[in-house]
Amino acid sequence: MTSARAAIDQGLDVRQIADVLNVRYVVEGSVNRVSDEARVSVRVIDTRHGGDVWNERFDRNVGSVTGVFGLYDDISASVASAFDLVLEARLPARPARPENVGAYNLVEQAWYNYRSGLLDRVEPLIDRALEADPDYARAHTIKGWWVRNKTDSRLIRPAADGYAQARYHIERALELDPGYASAHVQLGGMHLRMERDFRLAMAAFEKAEALGVKTTLLARDKSLLLNLAGRFEEALGLIEAVAADDPLFLPLRIEAVPVLDLLGRHDDAQALIEELMRLAPQDEQWVRQAVRHASLHRDFPRARALMRAGLDWSGETAYIEMREGNPVRFRELMERIAQDPAAHPLFLADMCWALKDYDQHLRWIEAAMDEGVSLHLLPWSLRGKPGYWAALNDWALSDLASSKQRLARIAAHRARIDEVTARMVL
Repeated sequence: MTSARAAIDQGLDVRQIADVLNVRYVVEGSVNRVSDEARVSVRVIDTRHGGDVWNERFDRNVGSVTGVFGLYDDISASVASAFDLVLEARLPARPARPENVGAYNLVEQAWYNYRSGLLDRVEPLIDRALEADPDYARAHTIKGWWVRNKTDSRLIRPAADGYAQARYHIERALELDPGYASAHVQLGGMHLRMERDFRLAMAAFEKAEALGVKTTLLARDKSLLLNLAGRFEEALGLIEAVAADDPLFLPLRIEAVPVLDLLGRHDDAQALIEELMRLAPQDEQWVRQAVRHASLHRDFPRARALMRAGLDWSGETAYIEMREGNPVRFRELMERIAQDPAAHPLFLADMCWALKDYDQHLRWIEAAMDEGVSLHLLPWSLRGKPGYWAALNDWALSDLASSKQRLARIAAHRARIDEVTARMVL
């Protein structure tokens, strides 16, 4: 409140106040009083365009303390409800409040902690909600989403167990409420990552859209699906359409960077990265994207200059050392990265490919397949390796003593990849 008062005292307009406070929505009000009667007008302003997203007028008798505090309560409750409606498009669609109000409140607390960045508190609250009401579809959906994210981040291993747990909760949510749109979004995400069935994933996303959901999470997953299927223009169009409605939801906008690069629009990708860094200069993911983008286009001095102290840049530095032709330093970094349990096997496989260490490249992909790691990015990885199978065959034939064994291994490898990618088409 002190910061808001200081901004107002400087005579700033609404948009300037939003810039100073780094907020998108501003609550503005006025009071007119005649004797004990007060009229309070309140509105919520979206500072992107200066228009109202909600407004209301309150006429009350404030001749007593009870009347004054009653007015405070009414205004607070109404503004809070208005923000629930405003933020609804940025959160998974939620079913009706369950009979167990305790479970409902625990889920609301979980979302509050998630939005506040207190991530360690989220899962315990969801677990308590499910204990209070095992038939609460929204709690099952959020639990499935949370477990899937942990599995994607290599925090649950083996990955097959994590994805199976996530799928159980999502399917349970749909058993309880077949019309719950957000559960269909999560089911599409599971089809995309776990079964790698692009058609089933698209069907689930379209079902969610038919049920009226338009969340940024849906846009992110659907645009990723379109991107992986090679439908780059559609992926970019979806991101831009949703971002136009919510330009400050930056995690969606960053998804446009690799798509722009694939379309050859490198300057546009760079401009977008710079805009995101201006909007959220302390956010690590924009900086990492900027470093990777500079490295991709061989602007290594810029990439190194962007690396902030206090962060681990092993992966990015390894890539630069490889592109600069420093194999000894590259191999040292790779050995260090391989010791990290959170390192993704596909990343390690890509780095081994760059070293032309085809034996280790195959080992990492085989390990990923055996563990059940999500391989939805595998076609993207192979797309960046022209002459992939020819290079492996040349490697097999380079050692006559082991060529027969190597060729058999490559044949088995190809059969597994064909099986993995068979349904990854739209």
